Amino acid sequence: MVREHPLSGRAAGVLLHVTSLPNGVLDHEAERFIDWLAAAGQSWWQILPLSPPDAFGSPYAGLSAFACRTDLVPHDGRPVPAGELAAYRTRNTGWIDHWERFAGPGAVEDQVRFERRWREVRDHARRRGVRILGALPLYVAAGSVDVASHPEIFRTDAVAGVPPDYFSEDGQLWGNPLYDWDRLRAEGFAWWIARVRRSLELHDAVRLDHFRGLEAHWAVPADATTARDGAWIPTPGREMLDAVEGTLGHDIPIVAEDLGIITDQVEELRRHFRLPGMMVLQFEMDDHPAQDGRLWHEEDRVAYPGTHDNATVEEWWASVDDRLRWH
Repeated sequence: MVREHPLSGRAAGVLLHVTSLPNGVLDHEAERFIDWLAAAGQSWWQILPLSPPDAFGSPYAGLSAFACRTDLVPHDGRPVPAGELAAYRTRNTGWIDHWERFAGPGAVEDQVRFERRWREVRDHARRRGVRILGALPLYVAAGSVDVASHPEIFRTDAVAGVPPDYFSEDGQLWGNPLYDWDRLRAEGFAWWIARVRRSLELHDAVRLDHFRGLEAHWAVPADATTARDGAWIPTPGREMLDAVEGTLGHDIPIVAEDLGIITDQVEELRRHFRLPGMMVLQFEMDDHPAQDGRLWHEEDRVAYPGTHDNATVEEWWASVDDRLRWH
């Protein structure tokens, strides 16, 4: 029997990170939210990265590309038997020892508790016909366990960002370490394969943030004070995704975050791997300079009313004129 691809067909859902549940954790409110989604005819629950956040609480600057944020799980008092602990170590042998050294005593037991609770939530979601759409940031944080345990796959002379555009005349200096793509290639992209596999273990599909960076990345000298001094450098994203598919199978359930100024080469990469892209209703309706025509002419898209940089839908709708409302 051929299984249906998670991203095939039309569907709708809601983006709500776990921390926005009523109690901010994966307690009974998670199942209640899933029940609400199912009753409303929604079949996707989109969340932000589950990784432990940085000191500012950003899930996009996670302390690990593999470990999960264990403070999202209410402590139920259940012990972690030695057998369960050993089985978890065996299943996650590629990263769990690094995380234990980084996070300290009890780190593995906490990951087991997260896995228990997350499995319960996902089982409930499956019974209700709701899938989980996760998020996979392209880069990792400078202070992450990944950089500490695998320094050889990261550059030290340049950091990530994006060039000047209509949002910022200085560009955006993110500061994330850039990958040493030559080293990753020499290792068969094993780290990326493991990372995608882990993400697809946790979710039914994932949104790959800053997909554009897999075609070319903006490299800024490490001592620069703005992103203006950066340059585009080609990225072997096709080789990397070929390696991922060669190990995990074709038609991997990934949504490409391809917002902003996107080149033909980026679009070709997305289409080659049959990955749905994104569009934003407010950008489309307002004739946004970097995104025009996708809403009406392209079907391989995931549509969003807005982003974290937009007004809420209610605010936006109240601000537009009648011509745009009946467009």
